[in-house]
Amino acid sequence: MKCLTLAYTYNSPKFYVLGALSVFLFLAPLNAKAEVKNYQTRSTFEFYGQVNKSFVGYADGEDADVGVYDNNISSTRFGFKNSNDLGNGYFANMLLEVQMNGRSNSRTLQQGAAGTAASDVTERHARVGLGHKKVGALYIGRTSTASDGITEIDLAPLQNALTATPARHGAALEFRNKNTGALTGLQMSQVVDSFEGMQFAGGSASDGTNAYGAGFTDRFDLISYVSPRVNGFEFSAAAIQGGDHDFALRYQNDFEDQGLQVQAGVAYVDYRTVTDTAPGSNEVSGQWSGSASVKSDNGFGATVAYGRRTYEHRAAGIGTPQFYYTKVGYSWDGWGIALEHGRYKNIDTTTAADTSLYTYGVGVERDLGHGVGLSVFARNLDLDRDGLAVEQLYVYGTNLKIKF
Repeated sequence: MKCLTLAYTYNSPKFYVLGALSVFLFLAPLNAKAEVKNYQTRSTFEFYGQVNKSFVGYADGEDADVGVYDNNISSTRFGFKNSNDLGNGYFANMLLEVQMNGRSNSRTLQQGAAGTAASDVTERHARVGLGHKKVGALYIGRTSTASDGITEIDLAPLQNALTATPARHGAALEFRNKNTGALTGLQMSQVVDSFEGMQFAGGSASDGTNAYGAGFTDRFDLISYVSPRVNGFEFSAAAIQGGDHDFALRYQNDFEDQGLQVQAGVAYVDYRTVTDTAPGSNEVSGQWSGSASVKSDNGFGATVAYGRRTYEHRAAGIGTPQFYYTKVGYSWDGWGIALEHGRYKNIDTTTAADTSLYTYGVGVERDLGHGVGLSVFARNLDLDRDGLAVEQLYVYGTNLKIKF
């Protein structure tokens, strides 16, 4: 991605803002970030963003529909970054990023309620940091936890369509009873979770099993530490307001002689907000999760992910929530194709019925250059639950993302 750079010698903050906006609005094409460097104060200011929209459809065995939605894999957003070199290896920075919430494709409903929620703007990141190049940095504010995205480390194609979190497309779709044809009220989001951060799905927000509500946001008011990268390894830790904390170890490296790129990560979440000690309360206590991905210079890529969650005071018959996910793909000349498979077992802890959701997906993408990406995908979701026969769900769509 191209980058425009201007030098300013003024110290007034107004020149940072006006300079960045001027570069973006009048000079920068869509494939350029607007960045201003102040060589007198050794600071940089960057304005960036993207618009990511999807045309998504579903079929549940009896009904089908399509609609235009926001792509929850990588939402429409814009943000501001500032970095200051304080000298002698010390630095300070800030990040302010907001998300445009319109017709979220996670809220797709067969009842026709999709997109009825009003569009709004929400805070994704608002944090400041202070650190040293050899020691690492401390951050405070609303931002990602250490385990955020830990099971979505992915070098294979179709990162904007096929991920370890299939509920990013159509989370509120209900499974339909195979015998009666009626909707069961059981939503996709209740039986799938990729364990990619502190917030988790499976159960309702009021049944004591989910302290944060069934969703996929892993940005909280917190304090965190991120180490320098040493031999490809980076350690991070975070503690959110309320006491829960997590730890993560990430690795990335390019093996040029072998023609391989490698990325991986593993994380543990320690939930300290357990308050219900009654037998059968199903209070989540911990979570292990991680993923690894490789990509070769000849275009082949593969990704694997796994996670499991532990509970205290588990009710009789409640299984251990866990999942695995695999994806393989090939990219060439701006094109990419990928196949995925996942199994999500006993995610819903409100029932003792053994439950497994099997997912199978395929997609094709085209990198048009200049920050523009186009992809099409289709996914099958096959639910196997003791005592309940349901139709398979099919979700398909087209995504278009433009970065600036």
